[in-house]
Amino acid sequence: MLLERLKEAVMQQALEKDFGITPQEIDIAEKLILVCSEGVEVRDVETEAQTLLNRAANAGSWYSRNKGPELLKRLEEYDIDVFDTPPAIASSDIAFNRRHYREEWGDVLQRVLHIGGCYGIIFPDLEKPMKVPPPWNDLRYRKLYELAIEAHTHHRKMRKEPDRKILFEKGLIEIAHYCVAISLAEMFDIEKVVMEKIDANKERVWKDYNEKLKK
Repeated sequence: MLLERLKEAVMQQALEKDFGITPQEIDIAEKLILVCSEGVEVRDVETEAQTLLNRAANAGSWYSRNKGPELLKRLEEYDIDVFDTPPAIASSDIAFNRRHYREEWGDVLQRVLHIGGCYGIIFPDLEKPMKVPPPWNDLRYRKLYELAIEAHTHHRKMRKEPDRKILFEKGLIEIAHYCVAISLAEMFDIEKVVMEKIDANKERVWKDYNEKLKK
């Protein structure tokens, strides 16, 4: 299964990097806040892209000031086809930095799988289509934030209400499925994105952070 395969890779790196592999070794509130922080970065990408799109709508004035090449260069960075006319550029609905956008959703999934791995949660793959909000207007970030807060609420109340444990697990699974659904909507390979991040992390060091947790 895709998610279980990724979870295994994530937990292997967690063991190697001393990120924690049990509930006692992680701060669940902090981990879910980090999930939300990745969502903020998703929102930032969308905001920057919307600004670029608005500038593209006024591309005529850019061309008149001989700044057309600068604008086109920026559009290419956002993986937008270089159209022949400004109106075509302005009407594009793919105006965001796809690489950065994909990486942030991969980071969300990686963090959720780490939390789930620490709690021994089994992540089934997404079997049915899952509707996701359209980009822009913070809708995707808000949905992620709501799911993360709901999962944290269930976790916080688990001791007094044992039934909340199942809801907590379902909440994390839903976030993972949400990430997969986003990848399907945007047509990118989220497994590849997560594995590339794991490879990049091999050279990174979190010594100060790990030592802080041990104190």
